[in-house]
Amino acid sequence: MRYQRGLSAEDILRDYPQLSPPQVYGALAYYFDHQEEVEAEVAHMRHRERQMSRAPSLFEDKPSLL
Repeated sequence: MRYQRGLSAEDILRDYPQLSPPQVYGALAYYFDHQEEVEAEVAHMRHRERQMSRAPSLFEDKPSLL
């Protein structure tokens, strides 16, 4: 996560100018209030991404319908 990588809220605002300061600070407040849940969800999503990247494509080795 960007904040964990040493970026400040100001850095995040600079990188994402479409966000307002209340949005960034609100997201950070939510993260710190729910850090365990957020980290668990991120770990789950990364695990699923790794599984999907190893799974064979549905279109591999299939005969063409054309």
